[in-house]
Amino acid sequence: MIHIRKKPLKLKTFIILLVCLVLASSLAVTNWLVSQRVVRLTQEYFEGKAMDISHFMAESVIVKEALAGRRLKSDVQHFAETIRRVSDVEFIVVMNMQGIRYTHPNPELIGQRFVGGDDTPVYRGQAFASVAEGTLGKSMRYFTPVFDADGQQIGAISVGILMNVIEDNLDATRLMVLIGVLAGFTIGIPGAYLLAGRIKKILLGLEPEEIARQFEERNALVQSVREGILGVDKAMRITVVNQEAARLFAVAGITDAVIGKSVEEVVPNTGLHRVIETGQPEYDQEQELLGVRILTNRLPVLVKGEIVGAVATFRDKSEVTRLAEQLTGVKLYADALRSQTHEFMNRLHVILGLIHMGNYDRVSAYIKEVSVQIQDEIGYVMSRIKDPVLAGFVMAKLSSAREKGIVFVLSEDSYVPELGDVVSESDVSTILGNLIENAMEAVAQKSVKKIEIQLVVDEGILTMVVCDTGDGIPDSLKGTIMEKGYSTRGENRGMGMHLIARTLEKYGGVLEIGQAEIGGAMITVEIPIRTGDGRND
Repeated sequence: MIHIRKKPLKLKTFIILLVCLVLASSLAVTNWLVSQRVVRLTQEYFEGKAMDISHFMAESVIVKEALAGRRLKSDVQHFAETIRRVSDVEFIVVMNMQGIRYTHPNPELIGQRFVGGDDTPVYRGQAFASVAEGTLGKSMRYFTPVFDADGQQIGAISVGILMNVIEDNLDATRLMVLIGVLAGFTIGIPGAYLLAGRIKKILLGLEPEEIARQFEERNALVQSVREGILGVDKAMRITVVNQEAARLFAVAGITDAVIGKSVEEVVPNTGLHRVIETGQPEYDQEQELLGVRILTNRLPVLVKGEIVGAVATFRDKSEVTRLAEQLTGVKLYADALRSQTHEFMNRLHVILGLIHMGNYDRVSAYIKEVSVQIQDEIGYVMSRIKDPVLAGFVMAKLSSAREKGIVFVLSEDSYVPELGDVVSESDVSTILGNLIENAMEAVAQKSVKKIEIQLVVDEGILTMVVCDTGDGIPDSLKGTIMEKGYSTRGENRGMGMHLIARTLEKYGGVLEIGQAEIGGAMITVEIPIRTGDGRND
């Protein structure tokens, strides 16, 4: 079976049809409502007109005297016809209590009984309106009783207007309303065409499907970028946040939705207001995002030469630094991350096994246990090591040690502020990483596998202490272990301590070897750094 795909209406055609439909519907309803009101008002007008003339005739002295027999019928006929011609009604009939006409537009009908059969109530003193067929045709008529000076009814008045006259007036009014409706429709169609063209121009000539597709494509493009993207409008309200930016915000502790908020509420030192004010881009700027160091580029957003907002792209500085370290051959990070990955793979295997066994309660408990453990470790390390690169490095080493069955302890009195540019994080990682790797090798074959480290910045000195439960370092080797290529663990080794020595020489630092309280070696490294930060809580 062949399915024919219907081609969707173009936006311009759809708008024109929609506006015309709405216009036609509204004008049709308006026409009906106006017509109904006009009919009612016209009927009320003619009925009121007949009533006024009827009441006037009923109070006329000429009419009363004629009905009382004190005036000639010809006088009241002349009077009634005069009033009829002036008031433009079809007939004015004066009749006695037996319904005998005293007046009529057709003099030949004078003296005959009133025709229509709807006059009975007027002889009982009731004034009313009715529609009935008379000698002149179907008419709307109003009846009024006539009373003498003593209050006795002596006759009645009937004033009538032919229905075809009323209908002619209604038709003329309806025609005027219809002309107005057609005029509105005639104006509305070109208006709809112009409106559709205007909307199409605003949308850059694109159809809604094309707009949706381009939006989805560009949104996917923005979300797939590895850099965080933060966009604001001219009022400094956040309009765009991609997934990477949201991730970095979460790392900085910002977990609430930020779209629509003032950027200063979320990132107080963003600098985007300066870009909007000056129109000058800023590249590769370093700033702090609520404790997370980032590298950012800030650019104004221009539309037709006018600044309508600004955009910032940024990355975690620690990620950039780690990337630079990997590119310059720092292998310690890769090893630590591999260990961490392996550790998490082991955990995933545990979870997978529990799921296969249908032990879902244990899966939930295990995940919570692991989550609490990780959060506790992160909180413990981050509260003592404020530098994100160094903290991340220690966390990775902690995972690596746990994978090898080694107890890894960061002392409670450790404290390192964010190092920034005062010392190379790569150099610190080189020293600490090699000391920890040596300690791990020293305890690898021991029944008690434990490593303790202490990191402290105090009075401009960064102190790193690494203790283990290995065999320790004999006094005879303390003078030679810093030499390039020297190792007690075979050939092609001995580079780690040599790298430490070169780094210490660069900073004017010192290294001391002693005996740890936990049984093995204790190596202490001190590096002078250019910072006034000491311990501050």
